[in-house]
Amino acid sequence: MKKVSLYVLAIFFFLVHVGCSKRAVFTYIPDEKTATAPSNAPLPLTVAVKPFQDARGQNNTNNQFLCVVPFVPYCSLSYDRPDAANRFLFVSAYAFHPADDFSRAVADEIKKNRFFEKVIFPLQVQEQGADLVLTGKIMETRYYGENASYGFSLWAPLLWYIGLPAGKVHNTVILSMEMRRSSDGAVVWSHVVRGEWSEIVGLYYHWASDFEGFPVILRLGLHQGMEKLADDIRNRNLNYHELP
Repeated sequence: MKKVSLYVLAIFFFLVHVGCSKRAVFTYIPDEKTATAPSNAPLPLTVAVKPFQDARGQNNTNNQFLCVVPFVPYCSLSYDRPDAANRFLFVSAYAFHPADDFSRAVADEIKKNRFFEKVIFPLQVQEQGADLVLTGKIMETRYYGENASYGFSLWAPLLWYIGLPAGKVHNTVILSMEMRRSSDGAVVWSHVVRGEWSEIVGLYYHWASDFEGFPVILRLGLHQGMEKLADDIRNRNLNYHELP
């Protein structure tokens, strides 16, 4: 019996080590150019994209220790700021800087669609001279995860080994943006990215996918925003004639 227990513990620590050896990095690749892009000729304007304001909550809670308690079916962790945490379900670390990463993603999308002649990011100089200034506020980048122990405490990895889910992860993003004219501060475009993403994780499927939802949600939301911006430009809803 002692040898079996040691074997189970060995499996457990092996699986934890495999998960924790994986380091995740936020990576964003711009979507394909929107089908409603107004033309191939960008507007003769300069847009300055500023680093976004961080307005997320501060609550980071980790209850993973409960999984070692017999008869507890699962344990969970919930992070309002995953970039400020150092323990996750299936990865060891997450390189994520939302204020810069999200604003860079928006700048890349605008460049990809060639809406404007020039996009400034990062701001190497003040936005003086820019016709338009884009700002954003990050309200949520929540990471929630559940580790499935099935009430078997340290024996749970045996169930993962035969294919049962090891847990699930859930990502949420809420981001608001505004583009204003520098001349008078009037808003010419605004958009809110809001979405959720979930995945069931197992030893043989979706392992180390803790944060794959963040770029997925952002890409879908920004694509919708770019469609809206293209439509506004095409229908001349942005009142560019008031620019100096």
